[in-house]
Amino acid sequence: MWLLNFLPDIFFHIILLIGLLGIAVSFVLNFIPFVSTYRVAIQAVAILLTVAGVWYEGGIAKDQEYRAKIAELEKKVAILKEWVDYLEAERKKTNDSKS
Repeated sequence: MWLLNFLPDIFFHIILLIGLLGIAVSFVLNFIPFVSTYRVAIQAVAILLTVAGVWYEGGIAKDQEYRAKIAELEKKVAILKEWVDYLEAERKKTNDSKS
């Protein structure tokens, strides 16, 4: 899924859309000579594009899920860091007052 880092998400949306349109064209527009002649080739390419598009759409969704989890954990770590800093300051105050 390293490809997700280099290409924008819209690229994969377009691949999926082209694949789905290619499947629809190959089934619906059988009466057009060009389409009927290359119907099997159009279907094969369209199915490959659709599978690749769905695959990468899943990768995009998973990537967004991981980013949301990371953001949530970063917030929790920031809260805990503040709490640890507070406790260290309090411990230092109590150690200073005992001395």
